Amino acid sequence: YLPISPYGAAKVAAERYVAMFDRAATLEALGADDPARAIPASFAATTVILSNVYGPRQRAGYGAVNIFARALLAAEPVTLYGDGRNVRDFVYVADAVRALMWAGDCLTTDGRPDLQRPKRVLVGTGVATTDEALLSLVAHEVHAQTDVATLDRAVRAPARPCDIRRMVFPATGMATTTLADGVRATVEAIRTEIGL
Repeated sequence: YLPISPYGAAKVAAERYVAMFDRAATLEALGADDPARAIPASFAATTVILSNVYGPRQRAGYGAVNIFARALLAAEPVTLYGDGRNVRDFVYVADAVRALMWAGDCLTTDGRPDLQRPKRVLVGTGVATTDEALLSLVAHEVHAQTDVATLDRAVRAPARPCDIRRMVFPATGMATTTLADGVRATVEAIRTEIGL
């Protein structure tokens, strides 16, 4: 992990702390008289790395889908970073919550530890979407819901690095909402929120 920002460094540090406590608690439990009963009481952890989460009720100014939709609904310029070919993976908020609920269920039904549970999982759809394609999709949905076409308002600026081609998503089965369906629900929720 080579973070490029203080935010990224803080996330790596938090993940390392969790892994350290998990190891220490598991080793302590294994030394107990009955390890099978001691481990469930230990600090069992699964770190969930979420792709770009989006959906209704996201704060203004955060997340590409949210930012694009709010700007287009207000007929304001959209800033599209770089040449529009940055590749990202977008996960709908309901799918992200489902993944977190799955990770939080660290025990099997008989109360013993789930030793097959991964310690770290990346959650995404596995579908690569360029920033330009995302902007087109959001603009199409805004137009479909408001009959206002505003895609020509995109402005190019320097790119920020973000590319899912360097990542793998072993938990792709959890993210089942298509980007089109998620964008539709998000635009509809924002329209309702701002009274359009």
